[in-house]
Amino acid sequence: MRDEGLPFTEAFELETALRHGWHGFTRFWPVLFVGGCLKSCTEGGAGNGGSSGSDEDKAQGALDALGDLPVQGLLDGVQSDFPFDPKALTGPLSIAIQTLGMATFVAIALLAFVVLFVFRAWLVAGWIKLHRAILAEERGDFPTLFSGASHLVPMLLWTLLEGCILVGTAAIFVLPAIGLTFWISPLIALPVAVGFGVPVMVYVVLGLSFGAHAVVLEDLGPVEAFRRSWELADGRRAHLLLFRFILALVRILATIVGLCVFCLGALVTGPIGLAVTELGFTEAYLLHVRPRSETALWPSRHWP
Repeated sequence: MRDEGLPFTEAFELETALRHGWHGFTRFWPVLFVGGCLKSCTEGGAGNGGSSGSDEDKAQGALDALGDLPVQGLLDGVQSDFPFDPKALTGPLSIAIQTLGMATFVAIALLAFVVLFVFRAWLVAGWIKLHRAILAEERGDFPTLFSGASHLVPMLLWTLLEGCILVGTAAIFVLPAIGLTFWISPLIALPVAVGFGVPVMVYVVLGLSFGAHAVVLEDLGPVEAFRRSWELADGRRAHLLLFRFILALVRILATIVGLCVFCLGALVTGPIGLAVTELGFTEAYLLHVRPRSETALWPSRHWP
Protein backbone atom coordinates (compact mmCIF):
# COMPACT_ATOMS: atom_id res chain seq x y z
CA MET A 1 0.00 0.00 0.00
CA ARG A 2 1.36 3.40 -0.97
CA ASP A 3 2.50 5.54 1.96
CA GLU A 4 0.70 8.84 1.40
CA GLY A 5 0.36 11.99 3.42
CA LEU A 6 -2.57 13.02 5.55
CA PRO A 7 -5.88 13.80 3.83
CA PHE A 8 -6.18 17.42 2.80
CA THR A 9 -8.79 18.39 5.36
CA GLU A 10 -6.83 16.70 8.14
CA ALA A 11 -3.51 18.25 7.13
CA PHE A 12 -5.02 21.73 6.68
CA GLU A 13 -6.65 21.87 10.08
CA LEU A 14 -6.81 25.44 11.33
CA GLU A 15 -6.46 24.85 15.06
CA THR A 16 -3.39 22.66 14.64
CA ALA A 17 -1.77 25.02 12.13
CA LEU A 18 -2.17 28.05 14.39
CA ARG A 19 -1.18 26.18 17.55
CA HIS A 20 1.95 24.68 16.00
CA GLY A 21 2.77 27.95 14.27
CA TRP A 22 2.71 29.75 17.60
CA HIS A 23 4.66 26.99 19.38
CA GLY A 24 7.31 27.05 16.66
CA PHE A 25 7.59 30.81 16.95
CA THR A 26 8.10 30.65 20.73
CA ARG A 27 10.87 28.10 20.20
CA PHE A 28 12.69 29.87 17.38
CA TRP A 29 11.46 33.44 17.66
CA PRO A 30 14.67 35.33 16.79
CA VAL A 31 15.10 33.89 13.30
CA LEU A 32 11.36 33.74 12.58
CA PHE A 33 10.87 37.34 13.70
CA VAL A 34 13.72 38.61 11.53
CA GLY A 35 12.48 36.56 8.60
CA GLY A 36 8.96 37.86 9.14
CA CYS A 37 10.21 41.45 9.19
CA LEU A 38 12.16 41.01 5.97
CA LYS A 39 9.32 39.24 4.20
CA SER A 40 6.83 41.89 5.31
CA CYS A 41 9.09 44.59 3.86
CA THR A 42 9.39 42.85 0.49
CA GLU A 43 5.71 42.24 -0.09
CA GLY A 44 3.84 44.88 1.87
CA GLY A 45 2.37 42.46 4.37
CA ALA A 46 1.17 39.88 1.88
CA GLY A 47 1.98 36.21 1.85
CA ASN A 48 0.71 32.70 1.30
CA GLY A 49 -1.25 32.81 4.47
CA GLY A 50 -3.22 35.86 3.30
CA SER A 51 -2.90 39.56 2.64
CA SER A 52 -3.94 42.63 4.54
CA GLY A 53 -4.73 44.34 1.21
CA SER A 54 -5.04 43.30 -2.43
CA ASP A 55 -2.43 44.22 -5.01
CA GLU A 56 -5.11 46.13 -6.94
CA ASP A 57 -5.94 48.28 -3.91
CA LYS A 58 -2.28 49.03 -3.30
CA ALA A 59 -1.75 49.98 -6.94
CA GLN A 60 -4.79 52.25 -6.95
CA GLY A 61 -3.67 53.87 -3.71
CA ALA A 62 -0.26 54.56 -5.19
CA LEU A 63 -1.81 56.15 -8.27
CA ASP A 64 -4.10 58.30 -6.13
CA ALA A 65 -1.15 59.39 -4.00
CA LEU A 66 0.79 60.39 -7.10
CA GLY A 67 -2.21 62.31 -8.33
CA ASP A 68 -2.33 64.32 -5.10
CA LEU A 69 1.32 65.38 -5.20
CA PRO A 70 1.95 69.08 -5.87
CA VAL A 71 4.14 68.24 -8.85
CA GLN A 72 4.29 71.73 -10.31
CA GLY A 73 5.17 73.25 -6.95
CA LEU A 74 7.97 70.73 -6.45
CA LEU A 75 9.36 71.44 -9.90
CA ASP A 76 9.21 75.18 -9.34
CA GLY A 77 11.06 74.76 -6.04
CA VAL A 78 13.79 72.70 -7.66
CA GLN A 79 14.15 75.10 -10.55
CA SER A 80 14.52 78.07 -8.20
CA ASP A 81 17.74 76.53 -6.85
CA PHE A 82 19.38 76.31 -10.25
CA PRO A 83 21.91 79.02 -11.23
CA PHE A 84 20.13 79.28 -14.57
CA ASP A 85 16.59 78.94 -15.78
CA PRO A 86 16.04 75.48 -17.33
CA LYS A 87 13.18 76.97 -19.34
CA ALA A 88 15.76 78.99 -21.22
CA LEU A 89 17.08 75.79 -22.77
CA THR A 90 15.51 75.19 -26.14
CA GLY A 91 16.05 73.05 -29.15
CA PRO A 92 18.08 69.80 -29.27
CA LEU A 93 19.94 70.54 -26.02
CA SER A 94 16.71 70.79 -24.04
CA ILE A 95 15.38 67.57 -25.57
CA ALA A 96 18.66 65.79 -24.84
CA ILE A 97 18.67 66.88 -21.19
CA GLN A 98 15.05 65.84 -20.69
CA THR A 99 15.65 62.49 -22.38
CA LEU A 100 18.74 61.83 -20.29
CA GLY A 101 16.90 62.70 -17.08
CA MET A 102 13.98 60.46 -17.93
CA ALA A 103 16.26 57.59 -18.95
CA THR A 104 18.22 57.91 -15.70
CA PHE A 105 15.03 57.85 -13.63
CA VAL A 106 13.69 54.80 -15.50
CA ALA A 107 17.03 52.98 -15.16
CA ILE A 108 17.20 53.59 -11.40
CA ALA A 109 13.58 52.52 -10.91
CA LEU A 110 14.11 49.40 -13.01
CA LEU A 111 17.29 48.50 -11.15
CA ALA A 112 15.54 48.90 -7.79
CA PHE A 113 12.68 46.69 -8.98
CA VAL A 114 15.04 43.96 -10.19
CA VAL A 115 17.05 44.01 -6.96
CA LEU A 116 13.88 43.76 -4.86
CA PHE A 117 12.49 41.04 -7.13
CA VAL A 118 15.63 38.90 -6.83
CA PHE A 119 15.97 39.54 -3.09
CA ARG A 120 12.38 38.51 -2.46
CA ALA A 121 12.76 35.25 -4.42
CA TRP A 122 15.95 34.44 -2.53
CA LEU A 123 14.33 35.25 0.80
CA VAL A 124 11.15 33.24 0.17
CA ALA A 125 13.18 30.16 -0.76
CA GLY A 126 15.20 30.36 2.47
CA TRP A 127 12.04 31.19 4.46
CA ILE A 128 10.32 27.98 3.34
CA LYS A 129 13.47 25.92 3.92
CA LEU A 130 13.63 27.35 7.43
CA HIS A 131 10.09 26.16 8.09
CA ARG A 132 10.96 22.63 7.09
CA ALA A 133 14.09 22.63 9.25
CA ILE A 134 12.07 23.78 12.27
CA LEU A 135 9.29 21.25 11.73
CA ALA A 136 11.37 18.21 10.78
CA GLU A 137 14.58 18.77 12.73
CA GLU A 138 13.75 21.41 15.35
CA ARG A 139 16.55 23.48 13.86
CA GLY A 140 15.98 27.15 13.23
CA ASP A 141 19.03 29.25 12.43
CA PHE A 142 19.96 32.23 10.32
CA PRO A 143 22.14 30.29 7.84
CA THR A 144 19.04 28.30 6.84
CA LEU A 145 16.96 31.46 6.48
CA PHE A 146 19.61 32.90 4.17
CA SER A 147 20.17 29.69 2.16
CA GLY A 148 17.79 30.48 -0.67
CA ALA A 149 20.51 30.70 -3.33
CA SER A 150 20.13 26.99 -4.18
CA HIS A 151 16.54 27.60 -5.33
CA LEU A 152 16.93 31.16 -6.58
CA VAL A 153 16.58 30.51 -10.32
CA PRO A 154 13.50 28.26 -10.16
CA MET A 155 11.92 30.61 -7.63
CA LEU A 156 12.51 33.59 -9.92
CA LEU A 157 10.98 31.71 -12.83
CA TRP A 158 8.02 30.64 -10.72
CA THR A 159 7.41 34.21 -9.58
CA LEU A 160 7.48 35.40 -13.19
CA LEU A 161 5.09 32.64 -14.25
CA GLU A 162 2.75 33.38 -11.35
CA GLY A 163 2.74 37.08 -12.18
CA CYS A 164 1.98 36.43 -15.86
CA ILE A 165 -0.92 34.15 -14.94
CA LEU A 166 -2.40 36.71 -12.55
CA VAL A 167 -2.00 39.59 -15.00
CA GLY A 168 -3.50 37.53 -17.80
CA THR A 169 -6.43 36.52 -15.60
CA ALA A 170 -7.08 40.12 -14.58
CA ALA A 171 -6.97 41.23 -18.21
CA ILE A 172 -9.75 38.78 -19.09
CA PHE A 173 -12.30 40.80 -17.14
CA VAL A 174 -10.62 44.21 -16.78
CA LEU A 175 -10.36 44.90 -20.52
CA PRO A 176 -14.03 44.09 -21.25
CA ALA A 177 -15.02 46.21 -18.23
CA ILE A 178 -13.04 49.16 -19.63
CA GLY A 179 -14.75 48.69 -22.96
CA LEU A 180 -18.18 48.64 -21.36
CA THR A 181 -17.28 51.79 -19.43
CA PHE A 182 -16.55 53.77 -22.59
CA TRP A 183 -19.14 52.22 -24.88
CA ILE A 184 -22.12 51.70 -22.58
CA SER A 185 -21.98 52.78 -18.93
CA PRO A 186 -19.83 52.43 -15.79
CA LEU A 187 -22.98 51.26 -14.00
CA ILE A 188 -22.87 48.13 -16.13
CA ALA A 189 -19.08 47.71 -16.21
CA LEU A 190 -18.62 47.65 -12.43
CA PRO A 191 -21.08 44.80 -11.70
CA VAL A 192 -19.61 42.80 -14.58
CA ALA A 193 -16.04 43.29 -13.34
CA VAL A 194 -16.91 42.47 -9.73
CA GLY A 195 -19.45 39.73 -10.32
CA PHE A 196 -17.37 37.86 -12.87
CA GLY A 197 -13.81 38.95 -12.25
CA VAL A 198 -13.51 38.54 -8.48
CA PRO A 199 -14.63 34.87 -8.38
CA VAL A 200 -12.35 34.03 -11.31
CA MET A 201 -9.38 35.76 -9.68
CA VAL A 202 -9.99 34.03 -6.35
CA TYR A 203 -10.23 30.68 -8.14
CA VAL A 204 -6.90 31.25 -9.89
CA VAL A 205 -5.12 32.61 -6.79
CA LEU A 206 -6.15 29.55 -4.78
CA GLY A 207 -4.83 27.32 -7.54
CA LEU A 208 -1.44 29.02 -7.27
CA SER A 209 -1.26 28.76 -3.47
CA PHE A 210 1.30 25.96 -3.33
CA GLY A 211 3.64 26.92 -6.17
CA ALA A 212 6.47 28.37 -4.10
CA HIS A 213 6.34 25.44 -1.66
CA ALA A 214 6.44 22.95 -4.54
CA VAL A 215 9.54 24.66 -5.94
CA VAL A 216 11.44 24.60 -2.65
CA LEU A 217 10.16 21.49 -0.86
CA GLU A 218 9.71 19.19 -3.87
CA ASP A 219 12.46 20.62 -6.11
CA LEU A 220 10.09 21.21 -9.02
CA GLY A 221 10.56 23.58 -11.89
CA PRO A 222 8.13 26.48 -12.40
CA VAL A 223 5.83 24.68 -14.85
CA GLU A 224 5.81 21.49 -12.78
CA ALA A 225 5.17 23.55 -9.64
CA PHE A 226 2.18 25.18 -11.34
CA ARG A 227 0.74 21.80 -12.27
CA ARG A 228 1.40 20.46 -8.78
CA SER A 229 -0.22 23.43 -7.09
CA TRP A 230 -3.25 23.32 -9.36
CA GLU A 231 -3.60 19.59 -8.74
CA LEU A 232 -3.44 19.99 -4.96
CA ALA A 233 -6.07 22.75 -4.99
CA ASP A 234 -8.39 20.92 -7.38
CA GLY A 235 -11.65 20.06 -5.64
CA ARG A 236 -10.44 21.57 -2.36
CA ARG A 237 -10.73 25.29 -3.01
CA ALA A 238 -13.59 25.85 -0.58
CA HIS A 239 -11.61 24.41 2.33
CA LEU A 240 -8.44 26.18 1.17
CA LEU A 241 -10.28 29.50 0.90
CA LEU A 242 -11.54 29.20 4.47
CA PHE A 243 -8.08 28.16 5.68
CA ARG A 244 -6.34 31.08 4.02
CA PHE A 245 -9.05 33.53 5.04
CA ILE A 246 -8.70 32.65 8.73
CA LEU A 247 -4.91 32.90 8.53
CA ALA A 248 -5.25 36.30 6.88
CA LEU A 249 -7.70 37.37 9.57
CA VAL A 250 -5.22 36.36 12.28
CA ARG A 251 -2.53 38.47 10.63
CA ILE A 252 -4.86 41.44 10.33
CA LEU A 253 -5.88 41.16 13.98
CA ALA A 254 -2.22 40.93 15.01
CA THR A 255 -1.50 44.13 13.09
CA ILE A 256 -4.51 45.89 14.61
CA VAL A 257 -3.36 44.94 18.09
CA GLY A 258 0.02 46.46 17.32
CA LEU A 259 -1.57 49.64 15.97
CA CYS A 260 -3.39 50.05 19.27
CA VAL A 261 -0.02 50.20 21.03
CA PHE A 262 1.17 53.62 19.87
CA CYS A 263 1.00 52.38 16.25
CA LEU A 264 4.65 51.25 16.35
CA GLY A 265 3.54 47.97 17.90
CA ALA A 266 2.43 46.84 14.45
CA LEU A 267 6.11 46.63 13.51
CA VAL A 268 6.33 43.81 16.06
CA THR A 269 2.95 42.10 15.94
CA GLY A 270 2.75 42.18 12.13
CA PRO A 271 5.87 40.04 11.55
CA ILE A 272 4.84 37.75 14.42
CA GLY A 273 1.45 37.15 12.82
CA LEU A 274 3.12 36.49 9.47
CA ALA A 275 5.63 34.05 10.97
CA VAL A 276 3.02 32.10 12.93
CA THR A 277 0.53 31.73 10.07
CA GLU A 278 3.07 30.89 7.38
CA LEU A 279 4.82 28.29 9.53
CA GLY A 280 1.42 26.70 10.08
CA PHE A 281 0.71 26.83 6.33
CA THR A 282 4.00 25.12 5.51
CA GLU A 283 3.37 22.39 8.08
CA ALA A 284 -0.06 21.71 6.58
CA TYR A 285 1.47 21.46 3.11
CA LEU A 286 4.16 19.04 4.25
CA LEU A 287 1.72 16.87 6.18
CA HIS A 288 -0.32 16.46 3.03
CA VAL A 289 2.45 15.82 0.48
CA ARG A 290 5.00 13.88 2.54
CA PRO A 291 4.51 10.23 3.56
CA ARG A 292 2.99 9.65 6.98
CA SER A 293 5.88 7.37 7.91
CA GLU A 294 8.22 10.35 7.46
CA THR A 295 6.20 13.09 9.14
CA ALA A 296 5.28 10.85 12.08
CA LEU A 297 8.93 10.98 13.16
CA TRP A 298 9.16 14.77 13.09
CA PRO A 299 9.46 16.55 16.43
CA SER A 300 6.68 18.93 15.44
CA ARG A 301 4.17 16.08 15.44
CA HIS A 302 4.64 15.90 19.21
CA TRP A 303 4.26 19.61 19.87
CA PRO A 304 1.43 20.59 22.20
